[in-house]
Amino acid sequence: MSVQIEFRNVCKSFGKTTVLKNLSFDIVKGDFVSLIGNNGCGKTTTVHILTDLVKYDKGQVRVFGEL
Repeated sequence: MSVQIEFRNVCKSFGKTTVLKNLSFDIVKGDFVSLIGNNGCGKTTTVHILTDLVKYDKGQVRVFGEL
């Protein structure tokens, strides 16, 4: 199994609003993934962090082994 995407304890706040708090997950090569949840739960912020459109406050994100 080869980990392609790794989030470790990622936190993101906008002002006083915490959007992500210690989000951790791995996506392994060959996995199919979807993000589901209520409005405002951090799905879009997670994708924006993954695509480097938004900088996270704390934690670590690796894509294909790179920070």
